[in-house]
Amino acid sequence: MTVRLTVAARHRWPFQVLGVAAVPDRPLFHNGWWLVPLADDRSPLPARALERVQAIYQAGIRPKAFLVAHEATPQLPAPAGTPRQAKLEFWASQLAGHSETLLQVAGVVVTTLSAVLVAAGAGLGLLVLLGLAGAAALVDPCLIVVTEDDVWIVIDAWMA
Repeated sequence: MTVRLTVAARHRWPFQVLGVAAVPDRPLFHNGWWLVPLADDRSPLPARALERVQAIYQAGIRPKAFLVAHEATPQLPAPAGTPRQAKLEFWASQLAGHSETLLQVAGVVVTTLSAVLVAAGAGLGLLVLLGLAGAAALVDPCLIVVTEDDVWIVIDAWMA
């Protein structure tokens, strides 16, 4: 994983490791997010996302898959019949197989939690003050690369 994150450090890109999981073979709705294989997604990718994909390949990394994650707010319900993964099943598999990754993520969360809470409180106050609560319904896609060992890394995110 160090080689993969070196690409991000070299270009000063904010890649974020999400964890380890199998690659879905079709669109999947999980915890308020649509996880769509890139081949099945029809939303446009920004040029900087394509630049990052190119840099990954130039570094000699051959990802297993690319996914686009779309946040699905409560106003955008999942279609009927959408496959869902039970929360308990998901977390049990994550804890069992990848406790080291979870501990690393927890460390990052703990170190940044206070700043995030202050920023979120200030941002929420500003939204309410300005009457822009509707802006919270915007969809926030991100491009995820899945490595050969099933590590999920967000390589770009943008506002739709």
